[in-house]
Amino acid sequence: MVGTILHHWLEIEELGDVTLVRLLPRKLLDEYEIRAVGQQLLSLPENGRANVAMDFRNVEYVSSGLTGKLIHLQRKVKANGGKLVLCQLNPPLADMFRRVGLHRLFEIQPTVTEGLQAFEE
Repeated sequence: MVGTILHHWLEIEELGDVTLVRLLPRKLLDEYEIRAVGQQLLSLPENGRANVAMDFRNVEYVSSGLTGKLIHLQRKVKANGGKLVLCQLNPPLADMFRRVGLHRLFEIQPTVTEGLQAFEE
């Protein structure tokens, strides 16, 4: 582990060649917050961090703006030869992802441990 970087909305931890991102707020709805989180997330592949696991354990709801940022991140990560794994979505959030079809776009793992193991495959 190289260290943990704490931002206002994110906690970023480097674990070998995987960057673990913990989303901190319960709800991500505000346009300013989404833009800030999006910039931080989208900078990861640009800074050589192509493998990203995102821990959603604290998150109850996300707006369509954030899901758009996640889709963009997914494309950037893949373009850089990496992988994006979403982890530990609480049941209402996981249900929302299923209802809108996002479960088909993202690899979703039930726990952070399983999410990190997905990079070993």
